[in-house]
Amino acid sequence: MQTLLYISVILTLINIYLIIYIGTLHLYPKAWTEKTNSNPKSLNPRVNNQTCVGITVTITALLMCFSWGIYFYYLIF
Repeated sequence: MQTLLYISVILTLINIYLIIYIGTLHLYPKAWTEKTNSNPKSLNPRVNNQTCVGITVTITALLMCFSWGIYFYYLIF
């Protein structure tokens, strides 16, 4: 039970970090943004940063919700 709580908290912190990172993307220089988003069809984060971060946020949010749901299910029942 404690391990599941630890995993849930870690996933939540990773998700919060990624959301803050996404919120600050507009603060980076234009040249860096163009360099890191030069190939929109690639899954390499060096040439398609924003899409890879979006996919990562979606996956971590999904895992976070499932882990908290499972944790509270076992806590209540």
